[in-house]
Amino acid sequence: MPKNFFSKTALARTASTPYAHANALVVALLALFLAAFHRYEGFAEPYQVWFRLDEIHYIGRSAPGAIEHLAGAFALCSLFTLFWGIFVRPTSRNRVLVAGTFAIVYFVASTLMHDGSQYLASRDPSQLMQMLADVLGLGLALVWLSWPEAPEDGEPSFA
Repeated sequence: MPKNFFSKTALARTASTPYAHANALVVALLALFLAAFHRYEGFAEPYQVWFRLDEIHYIGRSAPGAIEHLAGAFALCSLFTLFWGIFVRPTSRNRVLVAGTFAIVYFVASTLMHDGSQYLASRDPSQLMQMLADVLGLGLALVWLSWPEAPEDGEPSFA
């Protein structure tokens, strides 16, 4: 399985053509807009917005921050990889290298250093959920952007 995932020849399924690349950019920008809008509504009127109240009521107190971190990490990793992907061939190996590099830097700088220090200062479990959402968002972007296409013989890359 990992050998196929780091394929030098198989194109990544997402954004392997210019039209698909534009569609993937739209998806990543929508995720960034969702995270920014969610964050803005949380700061502007945190207790008056119906969807924030529903998130807290049905999912839990840590849901709003986790949703923002999930969408933000996914969008930023995707945008970085897609913009950098203009200059390299869209193979799954190149996407893994670009997205993986961004994910490592983001994880260390944002998740560990920033959110980790806030968690150590506050011991708030919501901060742990935000850190978990960061990791999940980075992982989703990494898999989404680097999943290889099925080969020509019709057999899937992952059997």
